[in-house]
Amino acid sequence: MKIAKRVREAEKHAKRIAAMTPEQRDRYEAWQRAHKPGSAAARRRAKAERQQAAAVRKMLSEPRPRPTPSEEVAELEKLIADRKAELARALAKTNDPGAFG
Repeated sequence: MKIAKRVREAEKHAKRIAAMTPEQRDRYEAWQRAHKPGSAAARRRAKAERQQAAAVRKMLSEPRPRPTPSEEVAELEKLIADRKAELARALAKTNDPGAFG
């Protein structure tokens, strides 16, 4: 029963296509190329995935702005450099080899 129905529908479809004018046939073929088979949900999902992939490609292709050091970071780096210099001066003043020297 189902097979016979599908055969009848296919024959009816073939007759309808054969009866089309060349312009109608061109529009029909263009429509077929533009609309892939499958459920509407599958097409929507594929479209969403393409849009997400395009957004990711765009995001990755744009240069990232480099963060500028804040005043606090610059101040801390200066303090560290000062302490290292102070330590180097203190070690230079004492020629004590230490307990293991």
